[in-house]
Formats: sequence, C-alpha cells, structure tokens
Amino acid sequence: MSQLALGTVQFGLNYGITNASGELSDNAVIGMLRVAREAGISLFDTAANYGSSQQRLGEFASSEGGNRYVTKFSLSSDGNVPSPENLYGASMEQLRAESLHAVLFHKIADLADIRCQQAIEILREARSAGIVSRIGVSIYNASDLENALDVFPDLDILQLPANILDSRLLESEPITRLRGGGAEIHVRSVLLQGILLSEPASLPAYFDGLRPALHALHEFSRNKNIAVLALALGAMRHHPSVDAVLVGATSEAELEGIVRAWQIVESSQKVALPVVPAQLLDPRNWPAVRLDS
Repeated sequence: MSQLALGTVQFGLNYGITNASGELSDNAVIGMLRVAREAGISLFDTAANYGSSQQRLGEFASSEGGNRYVTKFSLSSDGNVPSPENLYGASMEQLRAESLHAVLFHKIADLADIRCQQAIEILREARSAGIVSRIGVSIYNASDLENALDVFPDLDILQLPANILDSRLLESEPITRLRGGGAEIHVRSVLLQGILLSEPASLPAYFDGLRPALHALHEFSRNKNIAVLALALGAMRHHPSVDAVLVGATSEAELEGIVRAWQIVESSQKVALPVVPAQLLDPRNWPAVRLDS
C-alpha cells in the first residue's frame, strides 16, 4: 500500500486549473503543513522552479519528524555546466535539509542535452555518498519512459501521471519491471488538478471528451455512496505498482478532506469508465483558463 505525499507547487506558484486561491499566504502554508504533520505525511514533493516552494518548506516545515523531500531540477538555459550546487545543493540549502530522498530531472527534454550524462554522473555520486537516496526522472508518457530508461538505465525513482481514468502507463511492462527491481514509483495528476471532482456540466467545451467518463464516475459514486475523492485516491493507494501518491491542495480544509478520504479507503473499487482522449489527460495541452472551484 502506498503513502500519501504532499505536492507543494501551490506553495510557490499560482498553479492549478481549479485553484481559485492563487499563490498561498504564509498562514495557509503553515496551516497545511500542520495538517500534514498531524496526518503523518512526511514526504514532500517540490522543485527548483516552483517559485518560493522550497524556501517556504525550509522556513515553515517542522524540523522534527523526519521530513523527506523529493525535488526536481532543470538544466540551465544559459548553458552552464551541471554541478552539485545547481542540481541539488541550492535546493538542500533552501529546504534546510542535510539529505534528500530523491532528485529528478524535471524536463524530459534535458535528457537530450549534451550535459545530461554529466548531470547523471553527479547524481550517481550523490547517491553513492548518501546525500541523495534516489535519482530519476519525471515523465509524462510511454515515449518519455523509453527515453529515460535508454539514457538513465540505473534510475531508481520515477514520477508519472496516473489516475482512475487512465493507468495504462502505470501498468506497462517497463514500470512493472522497474518496481520489481526496487525502483520507487510516485504518481501525480491523481485528481487531474481537481477536474475529477468537478461537476461534468461545469467544464468548458474543451473538455467535452472527458465528460462521459466523468458522468460515469460521478454516477458510480452516487450509486455506491462513495465520494469521488475516495474513489480516485483509492485507485492509486491500493495499486500494486505505486509507492507514493502526490496530492496538492490550496487550503487546510482541502487537505483535511483529502486526508479523511485517504484514511477511510480500504480497497480499490473496480469502475468501468469510457476511454478519455489522451490529450485531455495531459495538463500541458489544456487551455489557459481557470475553473471555478
């Protein structure tokens, strides 16, 4: 059974198609970290380009309780050579952490950069030294996965999108093999930035192809008297290939609701849903709109 991890992009950026709160206030961040601590959440996902996320975690997260951080880096656009400092050192300083659970390539395009192998060697050295426990890549699709394994065959952590609407990548043979070899699999987009919880009729026309699956999911929820949130979390919590489920929130109340749903989900429900066009499952393709929560 997987663990619940807190994604913290909202700590530093005005992020999320259903986020009506914008970038969070200090009080909101402190409150959400309190909820996480009380719920036993100790794994936090962040990145160097998540605005002030790392700084706020370093400032406000409790130094007690063994917090573990997963961060991500991008190779610099100015062509500077990779170094321990710009791959993970600056992040450790901002997080006030003596070690990191994992460091990942944030952009799959960086694997084609001439500096990629130099960066990988630096990550391997950090792993060997115990500074970083795991090293890997954040991916979006099967092509990214093939590329990552070709360039970085000894990676031992992957972050990828999966949810109750589409778990094909998660259930692919390479992921099963990696998991069997000891790699960690962390899933994101479990709630599709909150769209799974939205009423289908409230979505703009761009998401028409998503509507049949959402209608079916919400109808199943009503018939079984199980909240959509619990169904969506349960599908990933009890998946045999998942080690961590990343969730984001914009308020204490949202996170409390997620924690309650997570704690009561005893098993994964088999839900037959219409196939959703792949482009609608990738937030990179979405229009630049903000939906009402």
